[in-house]
Amino acid sequence: MGQMLALGDIKAILSQSLGKAKMIDHSLRDSYPTRADPGRVEKIKMEEDESVAEFALKLQKAWREEMGEAWDETAASQTLFRMMVKKALPMEVQDQLDTVVGPSTMAWPTFEANIIHYVELHR
Repeated sequence: MGQMLALGDIKAILSQSLGKAKMIDHSLRDSYPTRADPGRVEKIKMEEDESVAEFALKLQKAWREEMGEAWDETAASQTLFRMMVKKALPMEVQDQLDTVVGPSTMAWPTFEANIIHYVELHR
């Protein structure tokens, strides 16, 4: 039949699969949550010679570090993240994106394709 696992057994399995650094990070975040400040992420702007893909990854990483979760965890965080991406772009690109219908409901690849298109037109 099956065996009963003790809490220590489960912790040992998790430490081997997740890694001790990840476990410590999760424990610390659970015990001492930080105050998330999306304004720090909002300050990041796209460089003129930076590719859209690199910029999106940089912004996603900054979001995760600041907010403690992925940008696409909830519908609210997705909407806020997309607004921040748009604000970080040059003003001409922002104006062009204003003409796009339904950017908040688009799948991420479609949204990113629109950004790439208008950034390329801008450059």
